[in-house]
Amino acid sequence: MSFFDDEDEDKIEPDPPFRAAEAAPARSRPPGSRTGGRTASGRPAAPRRGADPAVERRRWIAGGVLFVVVILVILLISSCQAANTRSSLEDYNNSVSSLISRSDTTGRQVFAALSSGKGGTTIAQDLAGPLNDARTELQAAQSLSVPGQMAQAQSNVLLALRMRVDGISTIANSVSQVSTPGAGTRQALDRIATGTARFYASDVVYKGYAAPEIAGALHGDSISVGGNSNIQINPGQFLTDLGWLQTSFIATKLGTSDAGGSGSARNSDQPGVHGDAITSVAVGSTTLTTAATNTLAGSPAPTFTISVLNGGQFNEYGVSCAVSVAGGPSGHSSIPETTPNNTSTCNVTLPSTVPAGTYQVTVDIGKVPGETNIANNSATYSVQFQ
Repeated sequence: MSFFDDEDEDKIEPDPPFRAAEAAPARSRPPGSRTGGRTASGRPAAPRRGADPAVERRRWIAGGVLFVVVILVILLISSCQAANTRSSLEDYNNSVSSLISRSDTTGRQVFAALSSGKGGTTIAQDLAGPLNDARTELQAAQSLSVPGQMAQAQSNVLLALRMRVDGISTIANSVSQVSTPGAGTRQALDRIATGTARFYASDVVYKGYAAPEIAGALHGDSISVGGNSNIQINPGQFLTDLGWLQTSFIATKLGTSDAGGSGSARNSDQPGVHGDAITSVAVGSTTLTTAATNTLAGSPAPTFTISVLNGGQFNEYGVSCAVSVAGGPSGHSSIPETTPNNTSTCNVTLPSTVPAGTYQVTVDIGKVPGETNIANNSATYSVQFQ
Protein backbone atom coordinates (compact mmCIF):
# COMPACT_ATOMS: atom_id res chain seq x y z
CA MET A 1 0.00 0.00 0.00
CA SER A 2 1.29 3.26 -1.01
CA PHE A 3 1.69 6.29 1.00
CA PHE A 4 -1.13 7.90 -0.89
CA ASP A 5 -3.51 5.03 -0.16
CA ASP A 6 -3.07 5.34 3.57
CA GLU A 7 -3.64 9.01 3.40
CA ASP A 8 -6.98 8.60 1.64
CA GLU A 9 -8.28 6.14 4.18
CA ASP A 10 -7.57 8.46 7.09
CA LYS A 11 -9.33 11.46 5.38
CA ILE A 12 -12.61 12.63 7.06
CA GLU A 13 -15.49 13.91 4.86
CA PRO A 14 -16.60 17.43 6.07
CA ASP A 15 -20.28 18.29 6.71
CA PRO A 16 -22.32 20.04 3.87
CA PRO A 17 -21.95 23.81 3.71
CA PHE A 18 -24.32 25.88 5.99
CA ARG A 19 -27.38 27.43 4.11
CA ALA A 20 -28.75 30.66 5.54
CA ALA A 21 -32.22 30.06 4.14
CA GLU A 22 -32.48 26.72 5.96
CA ALA A 23 -30.95 27.94 9.18
CA ALA A 24 -32.96 31.10 9.64
CA PRO A 25 -36.02 31.40 7.38
CA ALA A 26 -37.21 34.96 6.77
CA ARG A 27 -40.29 36.19 8.69
CA SER A 28 -43.30 36.64 6.51
CA ARG A 29 -44.35 40.28 5.89
CA PRO A 30 -47.59 41.70 4.71
CA PRO A 31 -47.90 41.97 0.97
CA GLY A 32 -46.49 45.14 -0.41
CA SER A 33 -44.43 45.89 2.71
CA ARG A 34 -41.06 47.27 2.16
CA THR A 35 -37.81 46.81 4.08
CA GLY A 36 -35.17 49.37 3.68
CA GLY A 37 -36.46 50.47 0.30
CA ARG A 38 -36.65 46.93 -1.06
CA THR A 39 -39.53 44.69 -2.00
CA ALA A 40 -40.22 41.39 -0.28
CA SER A 41 -38.19 39.65 -2.99
CA GLY A 42 -35.23 41.79 -2.13
CA ARG A 43 -35.39 44.05 -5.17
CA PRO A 44 -35.25 47.81 -4.78
CA ALA A 45 -38.77 49.33 -4.48
CA ALA A 46 -40.01 51.61 -7.27
CA PRO A 47 -40.14 55.26 -6.19
CA ARG A 48 -43.65 56.70 -5.36
CA ARG A 49 -45.00 58.80 -8.23
CA GLY A 50 -47.15 62.02 -7.98
CA ALA A 51 -50.79 62.21 -9.30
CA ASP A 52 -51.14 61.95 -13.05
CA PRO A 53 -51.71 65.54 -14.42
CA ALA A 54 -54.14 64.28 -17.06
CA VAL A 55 -56.28 62.59 -14.41
CA GLU A 56 -56.24 65.70 -12.25
CA ARG A 57 -57.23 67.83 -15.24
CA ARG A 58 -60.15 65.55 -16.02
CA ARG A 59 -61.29 65.77 -12.42
CA TRP A 60 -61.27 69.61 -12.51
CA ILE A 61 -63.17 69.66 -15.78
CA ALA A 62 -65.79 67.27 -14.41
CA GLY A 63 -66.16 69.42 -11.28
CA GLY A 64 -66.57 72.58 -13.36
CA VAL A 65 -69.20 70.97 -15.56
CA LEU A 66 -71.09 69.78 -12.49
CA PHE A 67 -71.01 73.29 -11.03
CA VAL A 68 -72.38 74.82 -14.24
CA VAL A 69 -75.12 72.19 -14.40
CA VAL A 70 -76.16 72.95 -10.80
CA ILE A 71 -76.31 76.70 -11.54
CA LEU A 72 -78.37 76.10 -14.68
CA VAL A 73 -80.79 73.89 -12.77
CA ILE A 74 -81.20 76.57 -10.10
CA LEU A 75 -81.81 79.24 -12.74
CA LEU A 76 -84.29 76.99 -14.53
CA ILE A 77 -86.23 76.34 -11.32
CA SER A 78 -86.24 80.07 -10.52
CA SER A 79 -87.42 80.91 -14.03
CA CYS A 80 -90.22 78.35 -13.81
CA GLN A 81 -91.33 79.70 -10.45
CA ALA A 82 -91.38 83.27 -11.83
CA ALA A 83 -93.36 82.13 -14.87
CA ASN A 84 -95.81 80.27 -12.64
CA THR A 85 -96.28 83.36 -10.45
CA ARG A 86 -96.89 85.58 -13.45
CA SER A 87 -99.31 83.08 -14.93
CA SER A 88 -101.26 82.76 -11.67
CA LEU A 89 -101.59 86.56 -11.35
CA GLU A 90 -102.79 86.92 -14.93
CA ASP A 91 -105.21 84.01 -14.57
CA TYR A 92 -106.69 85.54 -11.43
CA ASN A 93 -107.21 88.90 -13.14
CA ASN A 94 -108.83 87.20 -16.13
CA SER A 95 -111.14 85.20 -13.87
CA VAL A 96 -112.22 88.30 -11.95
CA SER A 97 -112.76 90.22 -15.19
CA SER A 98 -114.99 87.42 -16.46
CA LEU A 99 -117.01 87.36 -13.23
CA ILE A 100 -117.45 91.14 -13.24
CA SER A 101 -118.72 90.99 -16.82
CA ARG A 102 -121.22 88.30 -15.81
CA SER A 103 -122.25 90.34 -12.77
CA ASP A 104 -122.78 93.48 -14.88
CA THR A 105 -125.02 91.44 -17.18
CA THR A 106 -126.98 90.36 -14.12
CA GLY A 107 -127.32 94.02 -13.16
CA ARG A 108 -128.80 94.89 -16.54
CA GLN A 109 -131.36 92.13 -16.05
CA VAL A 110 -132.30 93.55 -12.63
CA PHE A 111 -132.91 97.05 -13.96
CA ALA A 112 -134.73 95.72 -17.02
CA ALA A 113 -137.12 93.92 -14.68
CA LEU A 114 -137.60 97.03 -12.51
CA SER A 115 -138.30 99.13 -15.61
CA SER A 116 -140.68 96.63 -17.22
CA GLY A 117 -143.87 98.13 -15.73
CA LYS A 118 -145.22 94.62 -15.06
CA GLY A 119 -146.21 95.27 -11.47
CA GLY A 120 -144.51 94.47 -8.19
CA THR A 121 -145.48 90.80 -7.90
CA THR A 122 -144.39 89.92 -11.44
CA ILE A 123 -141.17 91.90 -11.06
CA ALA A 124 -140.38 89.99 -7.88
CA GLN A 125 -140.77 86.74 -9.82
CA ASP A 126 -138.61 88.05 -12.66
CA LEU A 127 -135.85 88.91 -10.16
CA ALA A 128 -135.53 85.25 -9.09
CA GLY A 129 -133.30 84.48 -12.07
CA PRO A 130 -130.87 87.40 -11.60
CA LEU A 131 -130.72 86.66 -7.86
CA ASN A 132 -129.73 83.05 -8.56
CA ASP A 133 -127.15 84.25 -11.10
CA ALA A 134 -125.66 86.69 -8.58
CA ARG A 135 -125.33 83.91 -6.00
CA THR A 136 -123.66 81.67 -8.57
CA GLU A 137 -121.19 84.44 -9.41
CA LEU A 138 -120.36 84.91 -5.73
CA GLN A 139 -119.79 81.16 -5.31
CA ALA A 140 -117.55 81.13 -8.38
CA ALA A 141 -115.49 83.96 -6.90
CA GLN A 142 -115.17 82.08 -3.62
CA SER A 143 -113.74 79.10 -5.54
CA LEU A 144 -111.01 81.05 -7.35
CA SER A 145 -107.36 80.12 -6.96
CA VAL A 146 -105.99 83.26 -5.32
CA PRO A 147 -102.26 84.14 -5.42
CA GLY A 148 -100.93 85.55 -2.18
CA GLN A 149 -100.41 88.98 -3.78
CA MET A 150 -104.13 89.13 -4.58
CA ALA A 151 -105.45 88.29 -1.10
CA GLN A 152 -106.70 91.81 -0.30
CA ALA A 153 -108.15 92.27 -3.78
CA GLN A 154 -110.00 88.96 -3.43
CA SER A 155 -111.51 90.11 -0.14
CA ASN A 156 -112.93 93.22 -1.82
CA VAL A 157 -114.13 91.31 -4.89
CA LEU A 158 -116.10 89.00 -2.62
CA LEU A 159 -117.50 91.95 -0.68
CA ALA A 160 -118.66 93.67 -3.89
CA LEU A 161 -120.37 90.53 -5.20
CA ARG A 162 -121.97 89.85 -1.82
CA MET A 163 -123.38 93.40 -1.78
CA ARG A 164 -124.99 92.71 -5.16
CA VAL A 165 -126.59 89.51 -3.92
CA ASP A 166 -127.91 91.31 -0.84
CA GLY A 167 -129.15 94.25 -2.92
CA ILE A 168 -131.11 92.05 -5.33
CA SER A 169 -132.54 90.04 -2.43
CA THR A 170 -133.67 93.22 -0.65
CA ILE A 171 -135.36 94.55 -3.78
CA ALA A 172 -137.02 91.22 -4.62
CA ASN A 173 -138.47 91.03 -1.10
CA SER A 174 -139.77 94.62 -1.23
CA VAL A 175 -140.97 95.29 -4.75
CA SER A 176 -144.21 93.31 -4.42
CA GLN A 177 -145.24 95.68 -1.59
CA VAL A 178 -145.25 98.67 -3.93
CA SER A 179 -148.86 99.27 -4.94
CA THR A 180 -150.76 102.46 -4.35
CA PRO A 181 -149.38 105.55 -2.63
CA GLY A 182 -149.26 105.15 1.11
CA ALA A 183 -147.00 104.48 4.08
CA GLY A 184 -146.38 100.89 3.02
CA THR A 185 -145.33 101.95 -0.46
CA ARG A 186 -143.00 104.61 0.86
CA GLN A 187 -141.32 102.10 3.15
CA ALA A 188 -140.99 99.61 0.31
CA LEU A 189 -139.47 102.29 -1.93
CA ASP A 190 -136.99 103.16 0.82
CA ARG A 191 -135.96 99.49 1.08
CA ILE A 192 -135.59 99.26 -2.70
CA ALA A 193 -133.41 102.40 -2.60
CA THR A 194 -131.36 100.68 0.12
CA GLY A 195 -130.87 97.76 -2.28
CA THR A 196 -129.77 100.00 -5.14
CA ALA A 197 -127.46 101.83 -2.72
CA ARG A 198 -125.75 98.48 -2.12
CA PHE A 199 -125.22 98.25 -5.86
CA TYR A 200 -123.57 101.65 -5.86
CA ALA A 201 -121.44 100.70 -2.85
CA SER A 202 -120.39 97.50 -4.64
CA ASP A 203 -119.15 99.60 -7.56
CA VAL A 204 -117.14 101.77 -5.17
CA VAL A 205 -115.60 98.71 -3.50
CA TYR A 206 -114.71 97.06 -6.81
CA LYS A 207 -113.60 100.11 -8.80
CA GLY A 208 -112.11 102.05 -5.90
CA TYR A 209 -110.36 99.22 -4.08
CA ALA A 210 -110.35 95.77 -5.70
CA ALA A 211 -109.37 96.92 -9.21
CA PRO A 212 -106.47 99.13 -8.00
CA GLU A 213 -105.26 96.29 -5.76
CA ILE A 214 -105.29 93.89 -8.70
CA ALA A 215 -103.37 96.43 -10.78
CA GLY A 216 -100.88 96.92 -7.95
CA ALA A 217 -100.21 93.19 -7.66
CA LEU A 218 -99.67 92.91 -11.41
CA HIS A 219 -97.34 95.93 -11.44
CA GLY A 220 -95.48 94.39 -8.49
CA ASP A 221 -94.53 91.47 -10.73
CA SER A 222 -93.53 93.84 -13.58
CA ILE A 223 -96.66 93.00 -15.59
CA SER A 224 -97.84 95.86 -17.79
CA VAL A 225 -101.51 96.76 -17.43
CA GLY A 226 -103.80 98.70 -19.75
CA GLY A 227 -102.82 100.67 -22.84
CA ASN A 228 -101.48 98.38 -25.54
CA SER A 229 -100.86 95.60 -23.04
CA ASN A 230 -102.73 92.32 -23.33
CA ILE A 231 -103.60 92.62 -19.63
CA GLN A 232 -106.73 94.67 -19.04
CA ILE A 233 -108.64 95.22 -15.81
CA ASN A 234 -112.40 95.12 -16.22
CA PRO A 235 -113.80 98.59 -15.36
CA GLY A 236 -117.33 97.19 -15.16
CA GLN A 237 -120.10 98.95 -13.28
CA PHE A 238 -123.28 97.38 -11.91
CA LEU A 239 -125.29 100.57 -11.30
CA THR A 240 -125.11 102.60 -14.50
CA ASP A 241 -127.80 105.20 -13.69
CA LEU A 242 -127.52 107.06 -10.40
CA GLY A 243 -131.20 107.95 -10.63
CA TRP A 244 -131.87 104.53 -9.08
CA LEU A 245 -130.61 105.95 -5.79
CA GLN A 246 -133.66 108.23 -5.58
CA THR A 247 -137.03 106.92 -4.36
CA SER A 248 -138.89 109.26 -6.72
CA PHE A 249 -137.02 107.83 -9.70
CA ILE A 250 -137.68 104.27 -8.52
CA ALA A 251 -141.37 105.07 -8.02
CA THR A 252 -141.61 106.43 -11.56
CA LYS A 253 -140.01 103.27 -12.97
CA LEU A 254 -142.42 101.11 -10.97
CA GLY A 255 -145.43 103.17 -11.99
CA THR A 256 -146.29 104.41 -8.52
CA SER A 257 -145.64 107.45 -6.33
CA ASP A 258 -143.68 108.12 -3.18
CA ALA A 259 -145.80 111.12 -2.17
CA GLY A 260 -145.07 112.10 1.37
CA GLY A 261 -141.55 110.74 1.14
CA SER A 262 -138.26 112.54 1.73
CA GLY A 263 -136.79 115.56 -0.05
CA SER A 264 -135.97 113.78 -3.30
CA ALA A 265 -139.66 112.89 -3.61
CA ARG A 266 -140.45 116.53 -4.38
CA ASN A 267 -139.18 116.06 -7.93
CA SER A 268 -142.07 116.33 -10.34
CA ASP A 269 -142.58 114.31 -13.49
CA GLN A 270 -145.50 116.37 -14.76
CA PRO A 271 -145.59 117.07 -18.51
CA GLY A 272 -142.93 119.48 -19.66
CA VAL A 273 -139.16 119.66 -20.03
CA HIS A 274 -137.12 118.10 -17.25
CA GLY A 275 -133.44 117.49 -16.83
CA ASP A 276 -129.94 118.68 -16.08
CA ALA A 277 -126.78 118.68 -18.19
CA ILE A 278 -123.06 118.71 -17.50
CA THR A 279 -121.59 121.93 -18.89
CA SER A 280 -118.00 121.62 -17.62
CA VAL A 281 -115.73 119.68 -15.28
CA ALA A 282 -112.67 121.15 -13.60
CA VAL A 283 -109.99 120.14 -11.13
CA GLY A 284 -108.55 123.24 -9.53
CA SER A 285 -107.72 125.67 -12.30
CA THR A 286 -107.71 122.95 -15.00
CA THR A 287 -110.90 122.58 -17.02
CA LEU A 288 -111.06 119.12 -18.58
CA THR A 289 -111.47 118.62 -22.30
CA THR A 290 -112.61 115.56 -24.25
CA ALA A 291 -110.43 116.54 -27.23
CA ALA A 292 -107.05 115.67 -25.65
CA THR A 293 -105.41 113.95 -22.70
CA ASN A 294 -105.63 116.06 -19.56
CA THR A 295 -102.81 116.19 -17.01
CA LEU A 296 -103.68 116.21 -13.31
CA ALA A 297 -101.98 115.51 -10.01
CA GLY A 298 -103.02 112.18 -8.55
CA SER A 299 -101.99 113.16 -5.02
CA PRO A 300 -103.57 114.46 -2.90
CA ALA A 301 -106.89 112.93 -3.87
CA PRO A 302 -108.29 115.32 -6.50
CA THR A 303 -111.63 117.13 -6.23
CA PHE A 304 -113.72 117.43 -9.38
CA THR A 305 -116.01 120.45 -9.72
CA ILE A 306 -118.96 119.59 -11.97
CA SER A 307 -121.01 122.45 -13.41
CA VAL A 308 -124.64 121.39 -13.97
CA LEU A 309 -127.21 123.37 -15.91
CA ASN A 310 -130.92 122.84 -15.30
CA GLY A 311 -132.26 123.04 -18.85
CA GLY A 312 -135.83 122.19 -17.91
CA GLN A 313 -138.88 124.01 -16.62
CA PHE A 314 -138.93 122.64 -13.10
CA ASN A 315 -136.85 122.63 -9.95
CA GLU A 316 -135.04 119.33 -9.46
CA TYR A 317 -133.98 118.00 -6.06
CA GLY A 318 -131.27 115.69 -4.83
CA VAL A 319 -129.46 115.52 -8.16
CA SER A 320 -126.72 112.90 -7.77
CA CYS A 321 -123.26 113.22 -9.30
CA ALA A 322 -120.31 110.86 -9.49
CA VAL A 323 -116.73 110.56 -10.77
CA SER A 324 -115.27 107.17 -11.64
CA VAL A 325 -111.64 106.45 -12.57
CA ALA A 326 -111.42 103.26 -14.65
CA GLY A 327 -109.29 100.85 -12.63
CA GLY A 328 -109.07 103.46 -9.85
CA PRO A 329 -111.17 105.15 -7.15
CA SER A 330 -114.71 106.50 -7.51
CA GLY A 331 -116.47 109.28 -5.60
CA HIS A 332 -119.97 110.70 -5.44
CA SER A 333 -121.97 113.60 -4.09
CA SER A 334 -125.25 115.41 -4.86
CA ILE A 335 -126.77 118.81 -5.51
CA PRO A 336 -129.64 119.63 -3.13
CA GLU A 337 -131.57 121.59 -5.77
CA THR A 338 -131.22 122.90 -9.31
CA THR A 339 -133.43 125.62 -10.79
CA PRO A 340 -134.47 126.22 -14.41
CA ASN A 341 -131.88 127.93 -16.62
CA ASN A 342 -129.37 128.21 -13.76
CA THR A 343 -126.04 126.48 -13.23
CA SER A 344 -125.20 124.66 -10.01
CA THR A 345 -121.95 123.01 -8.97
CA CYS A 346 -121.28 119.60 -7.49
CA ASN A 347 -117.91 118.90 -5.84
CA VAL A 348 -116.77 115.28 -5.86
CA THR A 349 -113.56 114.35 -4.01
CA LEU A 350 -112.11 110.94 -4.78
CA PRO A 351 -111.71 108.71 -1.70
CA SER A 352 -108.03 108.04 -2.41
CA THR A 353 -105.09 109.19 -4.48
CA VAL A 354 -104.65 107.93 -8.03
CA PRO A 355 -101.43 106.09 -9.00
CA ALA A 356 -99.45 107.63 -11.85
CA GLY A 357 -100.72 106.61 -15.25
CA THR A 358 -103.30 107.40 -17.91
CA TYR A 359 -106.92 106.57 -17.10
CA GLN A 360 -110.43 107.07 -18.46
CA VAL A 361 -112.40 109.26 -16.07
CA THR A 362 -116.21 109.24 -16.32
CA VAL A 363 -118.37 111.98 -14.81
CA ASP A 364 -122.12 111.34 -14.36
CA ILE A 365 -125.16 113.18 -13.04
CA GLY A 366 -128.37 111.39 -12.17
CA LYS A 367 -131.44 111.27 -14.35
CA VAL A 368 -134.47 113.02 -12.82
CA PRO A 369 -138.14 112.01 -13.27
CA GLY A 370 -139.51 113.10 -16.62
CA GLU A 371 -136.07 113.59 -18.17
CA THR A 372 -135.88 112.14 -21.67
CA ASN A 373 -132.51 113.39 -22.96
CA ILE A 374 -129.67 111.90 -20.90
CA ALA A 375 -126.94 112.18 -23.55
CA ASN A 376 -125.49 115.18 -21.69
CA ASN A 377 -125.68 113.51 -18.27
CA SER A 378 -122.31 111.83 -18.74
CA ALA A 379 -118.85 112.78 -20.01
CA THR A 380 -115.63 110.77 -20.30
CA TYR A 381 -112.14 112.25 -20.25
CA SER A 382 -108.65 110.86 -20.80
CA VAL A 383 -106.51 111.91 -17.82
CA GLN A 384 -102.84 111.39 -17.14
CA PHE A 385 -102.30 111.45 -13.39
CA GLN A 386 -98.83 112.34 -12.18
